[in-house]
Amino acid sequence: MKIAMLGDVALFGRNTIKDSKVKDRLREVAEYLTEFDTVVANLEAPFTTSNSTVGGKSAYIKSNLDDVEILKYLNVSVVNLANNHIFDYGFEGYKDTVEHLEKVGIEHFGSEGNVVIQKKDDVQVCFSGVCSFTSNPKGVVGQPDGIIDAYDLDYVLKRLREFRERGCFNILSVHSGLEHVNYPSLEDIDAARMLAGEGPFIYYGHHPHVIQGVEIHNGSLLAYSLGNFIFDDVYSSKSKAPLVSLSENNRTGMILSVEIDSSGHIESNQVLIYNGKEGLEILNRSAHSAEYKAMSEFDLKLKADRDV
Repeated sequence: MKIAMLGDVALFGRNTIKDSKVKDRLREVAEYLTEFDTVVANLEAPFTTSNSTVGGKSAYIKSNLDDVEILKYLNVSVVNLANNHIFDYGFEGYKDTVEHLEKVGIEHFGSEGNVVIQKKDDVQVCFSGVCSFTSNPKGVVGQPDGIIDAYDLDYVLKRLREFRERGCFNILSVHSGLEHVNYPSLEDIDAARMLAGEGPFIYYGHHPHVIQGVEIHNGSLLAYSLGNFIFDDVYSSKSKAPLVSLSENNRTGMILSVEIDSSGHIESNQVLIYNGKEGLEILNRSAHSAEYKAMSEFDLKLKADRDV
């Protein structure tokens, strides 16, 4: 089974179907993603008409209902909802999101204990998702009215074991880490490597909005952060200036391409993308060797860390 994993996706700003040029800007990547059996993304911004925010965040993000069409255009068939923005507009925003995903046939996981199991030939893959409390989320299990699956290691271990016993290869989507830092926290490294000791799986990380390292540990593929896939400057109601502006660092993201066989063997490829003014571009390895060298240095830094 051939799977593409995408980083943070938030359809607002210029990344909306109301912009007549949005599909042109995404065309190159959209065509590339047709090569995969499954394309999975971390969906950060809820699809909702609600204006009732939850909590005391500095900024909230959401998408128009019809922006779900962009996911279909990108061949996205599965999304993770376990993150720190999907509940920005409370249960109403979450409910709108689920309704519109299901309306267009996009599966979702990471909330209410939901997983997605996909099969091709003799390969069966289970997608599950969790959100760390360190990402400042709302609506996570353990909080009032929480329905977003929490990054609790006992819970994660139980779920990974359950689906492994059912013959599934696990892909665990983890929303955690330090924002705008190209190195994972020691806590996230320790936890990922501990989980890898339980049996092979893929750690599919996001939240930092920049690329972090990828390593193989005990036969597991641990990708700590794929960075942004589609994002834009974030504004608040308090200022005309952006609260968060895209930098060169978080304009560069990664598509993690994997092939999994029936024995659980993983072949992977890290493909860099760049969110430029003209569109979302796939960076060619020969033409953009400096960018790929920088990415490989993030991987090498993980080897300098202590073993656990």
